[in-house]
Amino acid sequence: MRTIELSDKADRRPAELSIGQKQRVALARALVRRPKILLLDEPMSALDAKLREAMQIELKRLHDQIGLTFVMVTHDQTEALVMSDRIVVMESGRIVQIGAPAELYEQPKTPYVANFIGTSNMIVGNVAEVTGDTALVRFDGTDIRAMVRGSAPVVGDTVTLSIRPEKVKFHEAGEEAGRKSAASNILRGKLRDKFFHGESVRLAIDIGSDQLFFVHRLLEAGLDQMTLPEIGADVTLGVDAANIILFAGAREVSPDADV
Repeated sequence: MRTIELSDKADRRPAELSIGQKQRVALARALVRRPKILLLDEPMSALDAKLREAMQIELKRLHDQIGLTFVMVTHDQTEALVMSDRIVVMESGRIVQIGAPAELYEQPKTPYVANFIGTSNMIVGNVAEVTGDTALVRFDGTDIRAMVRGSAPVVGDTVTLSIRPEKVKFHEAGEEAGRKSAASNILRGKLRDKFFHGESVRLAIDIGSDQLFFVHRLLEAGLDQMTLPEIGADVTLGVDAANIILFAGAREVSPDADV
């Protein structure tokens, strides 16, 4: 009971315990057998956001204290990133990538992994030019330059570009947008919606072909103190070629995955 910090609840009946306390009791029952490996199958799926975060901290503390290997199944992206030393992503029962959380986030091998571990803007276009280690991809009249990692595509190939919302720079009204280097890109579109996330705001921008492109901005001050364009306004975005991942072919991404 000391390990799960419930010594003061030792005389309570099950019905008198909270959901989080019941979860810790279930964990204690599993740990008391001293297993070599503990399988956790979505252990926090029934918890609300605050309790889930508290249980994540609790599980990591127990893991470090006991030194036991935990194998946890989850559909929660944040949970996978926060809890894991190593992540296995499966699609249709097959392993598609194994690696550390940062590796899977920064270097996904497929659009499926890129879209499941975090959120990505997926753009399908055709290669117009390949120069050195970069490829120029044309999408709805817009040229986007991306770094080539691995096998280089050839002119005319259809490719998928993955761009993380937080990697995109949002140009304020009146900001100089034309001073870009050869490795940077300028995208233009129309702001369609804003989504307030508490510590951040996400902007949905139509960049062509009725495709919404998301930009993530942390709120360093209150939302009412931020200078954001009105819905329907034209906006300009910047993203470096090094922050774009290029995949061969046009890929449709399924929303479901196990990790």
